[in-house]
Amino acid sequence: MVTLTQQTLGETLEAYLADLQAAGRSPLTIESYRGTLTTLARFLETHGIEDWSDVSPNDLRQFLTALQGNGLKSSSIGVQATITSSFFNWLDVQGLVQANPMQRVKRPRKPQRIVKTFTDAELRAMFTAAASSPNPARNKVILSLLLDCGLRASELLSVEPSDYDWATSTLTVKGKGRKVRLLGVGRRSREVFEAYLRCVDGNLWNLRRPGLAKVIRTLGKRAGVKAHCHLFRHTFACRFLDAGGTIDELQYLLGHASIVITMIYACAGQEARARRSHAMHSPLDGLP
Repeated sequence: MVTLTQQTLGETLEAYLADLQAAGRSPLTIESYRGTLTTLARFLETHGIEDWSDVSPNDLRQFLTALQGNGLKSSSIGVQATITSSFFNWLDVQGLVQANPMQRVKRPRKPQRIVKTFTDAELRAMFTAAASSPNPARNKVILSLLLDCGLRASELLSVEPSDYDWATSTLTVKGKGRKVRLLGVGRRSREVFEAYLRCVDGNLWNLRRPGLAKVIRTLGKRAGVKAHCHLFRHTFACRFLDAGGTIDELQYLLGHASIVITMIYACAGQEARARRSHAMHSPLDGLP
């Protein structure tokens, strides 16, 4: 029987990916990890490294530099650095390395992320386009739940009639890593959703992910708006914070494992919210 310590780079990598699958990570996440780490293994092999324990911080610096030379953006390289670090943490736990060499490698500086959202006019145009589309009832519900609940595309497509609680107007959402969260459904979304639930049986959407993306693109084209599913999630997050919601509440609503991910939305609207708050709470204006 071959032990982990006797495996090749690729065999050990497959063992790690199997662990990710067992932990409930999504197929998309696993494929992303596979792509990054396979590229890393090939890079190491071309440099004569055949054992993960022989990888040094300098080897990983050279790997990240090579990615940069291939034209990858710093944000993409940062993601690959995170994946690499997670893998070496696993190797450390398995006793296959003495320490994580990525801990001594500086990550690429991430550029400040600009979070684009829909305007009021664009949202009205999208809903108008849905009302005159070939499947208006379904498409209005899709737009409503994406905007009102901040759902990921995969979460929307996994919604079943039994996930909605009519008594409490709440929706059970199956998120990443099989994590489940309970979301409230707003009045206007509730009206169209409940009406739709009364007239459908079984599969709510009859769509796969590419089909959903096409629906959103088509509605956007009709509305004169460049639209994709995740833009509704961005809009939900920014408007939730603008309305006075807190960052930890938003973390739960979006289903983020780490609040660090949620903080991009806090930073995105921080300046505008600060100006409004200052206008309301100016120390001099409030002086008796």
